Amino acid sequence: MEFLIRFAVSFAAVALIYAFLAAFTSVFYKNKSLDQLSINEMDVLSGEATLFQRLSVFIINLFSSIVSPPVYILALVIGGVTTIFL
Repeated sequence: MEFLIRFAVSFAAVALIYAFLAAFTSVFYKNKSLDQLSINEMDVLSGEATLFQRLSVFIINLFSSIVSPPVYILALVIGGVTTIFL
């Protein structure tokens, strides 16, 4: 039961950080071609995005992290490590 709580907290934290990085930095967009990016993501990449566009990207990425395997894997690792060492 303790692991599930730690996993849920880790998942929420990783999803929020993932969405924040996607909305307010260009880290995830540097190696993608422009054909793969939405209009809002292109504006984030170029640094011309408005606050509304950034919030839109944040919300979309927050919800899409529910089906994103890297988010689950990182949350499992963090949840497992904190269960073992804490």
